[in-house]
Amino acid sequence: MKTVLTVTIIVFFGLTTCYGQANSIDFSKFRLSGLEYYSSKQAISKKFGKPKRVVEPDYECGFYSEREQGNKYYQLDYEHLKFIGNDKELYGIETMEFSSNGDKILEYGQWELSAKTTIKDFVKVFGKSALDKPYKHNNGETSITLFAKGADNGITFFFNSGHLVRIEHFSPC
Repeated sequence: MKTVLTVTIIVFFGLTTCYGQANSIDFSKFRLSGLEYYSSKQAISKKFGKPKRVVEPDYECGFYSEREQGNKYYQLDYEHLKFIGNDKELYGIETMEFSSNGDKILEYGQWELSAKTTIKDFVKVFGKSALDKPYKHNNGETSITLFAKGADNGITFFFNSGHLVRIEHFSPC
């Protein structure tokens, strides 16, 4: 009986660990024009120039909520690209829209993600299990959220007509 219980526990944890890793992302593998996913305001400004505007979003909850985290957060708003963070915690990509000509590229390890990325390409990068829970929106978009390893946050990938159109940082409320 003890052996059966031990084997059951090992199999359960083995399966849940494998399942979780197949659907997870590693923020350290992302690069945008050479920048890491989380970068300093100075590095972002050096690469993209002065933002069109800097906004204090005042979110009610989540990883970027002043009320919950005790820190102020700011959005650096560029055309089709927003970073969020502060000087203490760095800035991460909050949203990124991909243009149809494919000139905006987000790298993930050896892979390139752009408006040319299809769902089939997405599966090559993140594995077939990434498609386990797609969400179909009324506007025709399909979204897939992948979580960071060992965390509650992640990235939601939005597809329209089978191609990647934007990403959004996901933070639970």
